[in-house]
Amino acid sequence: MRRLSVVILLAAAVMLVGGAGPPHGTSADPGGKMYWTDWTGSADGKIRRANLDGSGTEDVVTGLGCPKGIAVDVAGAKLYYAVSCAQVIRRADIDGTDEEDLVTGLGNLYGLALDLASGKVYWTAMSTWKIQRANLDGSNVEDLVTTGLAVPLYIALDVGGGKMYWTDQGSDKIRRANLDGSGVEDVVTSGFGHAYGLALDPSGGKMYWTDDEDGNIQRASLDGSGVEVLVTGLSHPDGIALDVGRGKMQWVEWGVEPSAGKIKRANLDGSDVENVLTGLTDPASIALALSPSAVGGIAELPDAAGRPLEAQHSSGTDVGFMAAVVAAGVVALAGGAWYARRRWLR
Repeated sequence: MRRLSVVILLAAAVMLVGGAGPPHGTSADPGGKMYWTDWTGSADGKIRRANLDGSGTEDVVTGLGCPKGIAVDVAGAKLYYAVSCAQVIRRADIDGTDEEDLVTGLGNLYGLALDLASGKVYWTAMSTWKIQRANLDGSNVEDLVTTGLAVPLYIALDVGGGKMYWTDQGSDKIRRANLDGSGVEDVVTSGFGHAYGLALDPSGGKMYWTDDEDGNIQRASLDGSGVEVLVTGLSHPDGIALDVGRGKMQWVEWGVEPSAGKIKRANLDGSDVENVLTGLTDPASIALALSPSAVGGIAELPDAAGRPLEAQHSSGTDVGFMAAVVAAGVVALAGGAWYARRRWLR
């Protein structure tokens, strides 16, 4: 009887958190939200969101100056994002309300990532050639890497492994270091044109990145070995995010012509590529906020790489949910003067 009561309570908790409705993956319950930044000039940028299948598109934050990296704190119901033209890291409620500046005067910003366990936000600053971090409220800003950077773009964290990874378009490398900035090393130095977006699957031992110059999506082991080309023929792919629990990756392409931007997705091996959204103005970074599902009385939520985590109960006495963040942020500073002019001078 006690076990049955806990199962009933767990089912009720799942309904409260995930919402009652059709089974996971149907059009009424697409399994979460995707958030992305829309560059759109120096004052008209936006943060937008939609269901994972592309339905229900809506603006969340508007009037931003060159928004770039974005990350979602699902448990805290907060958005964190870098506004490059304003040189500021901002935070808002997940619906876009209560926007606030966290750190200002940072230079032109790019990637952004969260370490929620330690209460930290990390970012890259291209114009000051730094990787920095601060507390989630913006206090205690620290310089982590200040030498050897050319054009640092997206940053991704392997918190369990104690590492941060980033793409450097200026040196055409993917690099990593300890979370405190020590022990910088090259991970991937060849086999791509310009690496931009970056996402990690620590449980699978893989990292995924977009190649803006060659129009590819690639992956390799976390030590840089075994480089694979997964998807080819893309139009300037930029930010990328993983939903490892469902075996999917989603990415943005900003295209060349006006309103040629897209969000696409595919299986993690690169198969079954499909358009999710088309006709976007200038998408840059993407983050996934994945919702829970109930399977056999166990609540499953994704961790920071999109892997499902089980909120188990012990002897029918303790039920808990673990929430998570998938974050991907990156900004395209495309190789060549024409692309740079397009991105910066509008």
